[in-house]
Amino acid sequence: PRYTRAPNTSALPAGFQPKTPHNLMARCTVKTTVQHPLLTAQLAQCAISDRPTHLEQLLNIISDTYFQQDRELSQFAARSEPYERFIECSQAINQRHNNVDETADLLKFICQQAAEIIGASRTGLWLFKDTLYQPFFEIEYDNIHARFTPMRFQSCGLDLAYIEELKNQHCGVLHDTSAAAILNPNSRLFLTEHKLASIIDLSINTGTGIFGLFRIAQVSPGRTWSLFEQQFAYLMADKISLAAYR
Repeated sequence: PRYTRAPNTSALPAGFQPKTPHNLMARCTVKTTVQHPLLTAQLAQCAISDRPTHLEQLLNIISDTYFQQDRELSQFAARSEPYERFIECSQAINQRHNNVDETADLLKFICQQAAEIIGASRTGLWLFKDTLYQPFFEIEYDNIHARFTPMRFQSCGLDLAYIEELKNQHCGVLHDTSAAAILNPNSRLFLTEHKLASIIDLSINTGTGIFGLFRIAQVSPGRTWSLFEQQFAYLMADKISLAAYR
């Protein structure tokens, strides 16, 4: 509120000292980093006056309200950011799907996007056709060094029994590969040698005879895959299935 008359200093309690501008401003605005012009102006006006402390208390309440609102908005923005990246990635892949002639280039792009969006160390993809258990496409993206490397299916310690079992489960989420009974000894040895502590394995099945394995991996010390990351991995596997079907 704006006062038009001078304050009655005789009504103030004995020993009352007006708050200094520095102390009052710091006390009332330290909680919020968002600029609120009206509140700032009221605080500045109060800081240079000798008004009773009830106005300062009121402004503190207003400041607390702003602080709570700013914090809630910040938390909402933080929760929304991964999903915004999720949507942007999906749109970028769809655009590539319509414009890229080579399926191999599209598959490599999906692997790269998956690693970068989740922040995983590596992604790998192995595709088979019909009952010929020899991959016709195999690639790994190293997100740490930002490069693609050919990664043979057999050298990863994977076997066809694991592929068949993964078909039934569709997804294998391993937060700690050292305690995973589903992996065979050769596969665990490969993961240990390459310090891959956490993985998400998803089956690829186009329904046209093409099937395979898509892997997202994290080096030591590993990580606990969030629900969002698992959902994103499912989306990437679907994108790969569509690309392979094409």
